[in-house]
Amino acid sequence: MKKVAYLILSMLLTSVKVSGQERLTNLPTYYLETYDGLDITSRTDYKWGSLTIVDDAGTRFIDSLRIRGRGNSSWLNMKTDKKPYRLKFNTKTRLLGQPYASAKNWVLLANADDKSLIRNALSQALGKWIGLPYNPPMQPVDLYINNEYYGTYDVSDKIDVRKRRVNVEEQELMVRDDTTNITGGYLLEVDGFKDTDATYFSTLNGVNIRIHSPEPDSIVERQISYISEHVQKFEDCLYEDPVGDFRTYVDTTTMLQWYLASEITANLDALWSIYIYKQKDDPRLYWGPLWDFDIAYNNTTRAGDVSQSLMADVGFGKSVGKKWVLRLWEDGWWKNAVKNHYEKIYNNGLTEFMINAIDSMATNIRTSADRNFERWDINKRVYEELELFNSYEEYTECLKTFVRKHNDYLLEAFENRAPTPPTAAFTADTAYYYRLVTRGDASYVMDVVDQNSTEGAQVCLYENLPSHDTQKWIIRQIGNRFMFINAVNGLALSDYNNSEPYSYSLVLYQPDEQDNRQLWEMVAVGREGFYNIYNTSTGRIIDIRHATYKNGTEIISYTPSSKDSLFSNRLWLPDKDELIHHKDSADADSTITPTDSTSTGILANQALIYALRYAPTAKTLRIIANDRTLLDFDIHIYSLQGRRVKTFRASDECSVAELPSGIYIVNWVTGGTGHSAKLKIE
Repeated sequence: MKKVAYLILSMLLTSVKVSGQERLTNLPTYYLETYDGLDITSRTDYKWGSLTIVDDAGTRFIDSLRIRGRGNSSWLNMKTDKKPYRLKFNTKTRLLGQPYASAKNWVLLANADDKSLIRNALSQALGKWIGLPYNPPMQPVDLYINNEYYGTYDVSDKIDVRKRRVNVEEQELMVRDDTTNITGGYLLEVDGFKDTDATYFSTLNGVNIRIHSPEPDSIVERQISYISEHVQKFEDCLYEDPVGDFRTYVDTTTMLQWYLASEITANLDALWSIYIYKQKDDPRLYWGPLWDFDIAYNNTTRAGDVSQSLMADVGFGKSVGKKWVLRLWEDGWWKNAVKNHYEKIYNNGLTEFMINAIDSMATNIRTSADRNFERWDINKRVYEELELFNSYEEYTECLKTFVRKHNDYLLEAFENRAPTPPTAAFTADTAYYYRLVTRGDASYVMDVVDQNSTEGAQVCLYENLPSHDTQKWIIRQIGNRFMFINAVNGLALSDYNNSEPYSYSLVLYQPDEQDNRQLWEMVAVGREGFYNIYNTSTGRIIDIRHATYKNGTEIISYTPSSKDSLFSNRLWLPDKDELIHHKDSADADSTITPTDSTSTGILANQALIYALRYAPTAKTLRIIANDRTLLDFDIHIYSLQGRRVKTFRASDECSVAELPSGIYIVNWVTGGTGHSAKLKIE
């Protein structure tokens, strides 16, 4: 298995013993000692102490640093003594070695409510794989405090401005006068919490923004004014009607990468806290880094199962970052960009990468995890864990199951949210019958009065019934015009009005491609697939008398107007029905050869003749056959990702109403031959 770029400083099981301090597992072991020997009980007041690290390099001793608690919910609300900590060294320290940062401030993440122990590490590996510029490293370690074992922790960066972290120019103590360039850098956070000791500003839409850099003790009012006005320009463009060119003020690459990572990880807190930074002399706001994934990947009871949900819908932060994200989803560019970018990374092996990462990380920390759960109960809820298990393997398998299911869901969810393109110019598919559905009431279609099969029969509106074959039409394209030929009587829809000024009943006559009264122009309207249909000879439009939707209402030709596209009774959807079957002269008695035999299930030289039919209004699939007693095989429905979502007997009618909108593959085997058809559910 390919190893993931997950910071692993050691894989050996050797022990180093110095002054009684040993390496516990293959991971580095950290020994924190407070000078007073007392516990760390505050997240505001530091304690002085020392740190000993035992790893592959031997033993390192740092005799002076400060330690305090950190975090919000992870410090205040979790029912456990396994807490996260902040380390502050007296001098810059390259705690994780090359190529990572040299810095004074570091964090120890407890992952107390994440019993896989790898959610944060997995998410940072994902950020790097997606292409975000900075992803805090996660080094798993075994931690002791005052000689008491505390379990498996991650050592990571504190999010701040410096080389190999958020690498923007620091402005500390640089503002000398009004000529100083204050365009960057800045590190900001859209923040659902509001720390009274920090510097904040609010946008006109009430989004709280914390300024992390420059820091409160060095920032001046001119810098606060500059960055708050700059963020406001972005927000103003975002809230224009329609959405303005907000892309002038954001780096769209990192914005999309950050958003997709937030959705892939199902991080309910992602829109509550968003890091953003700005470079000097660059008008764009960059999004990231990613942070805080303890409740991601379906790990909180507050929202229940989110495997089939978008964070834009169910995520926290409606008073902060979610405001912006919801507005973004009203923009056509954003919808297309999210869909296209996600399809690219999904097809590039997203799920495989994440599954491999989980396996690699879990294997690396397994010995440490076993010791961790000797210290802490593996099946005890300490915060809001959605699911509890009795073994570490069950937690990692649950995580992998979620990743597979959620990644597949996102493919469909983003496809469904992409803007619908304008209705295209109609092109007739001669392999299919059509039903002409009215926009006014989709349960009604064009039919023949009394299902009459004689020349001169009138057409009417009737409820969509599979048993009414007179509701099926062949649409034949003649140049850029169309003929509508009834499937039962073979007669063509005609407008023989000569002088009636307003309405005239439409009738059926023998097809004649030279007769303009049987030729129709189809004019695309809107985005839902509907058309105005005009007669080539009379110029009149197909209409429903008095816009009355009931069985038997006359379908007429009517005087056109400039508002035809607004009237539902003048809009028609040509909805594909079943395939058209043609007798094969080579074997007329036993074989029907369709236009596309691979997608119909027609059997040659056998007694069974059948076709698969989908009724889009009822959302049902069924087999039409000459002998239903021979329908003794199964039909399977698969998603485009190859997952089987439904199976039914060929002799039964199958409802697909519960399946999400999208494209599916229908597959079956008869007589040793496989057949398939594409199914579109809208």
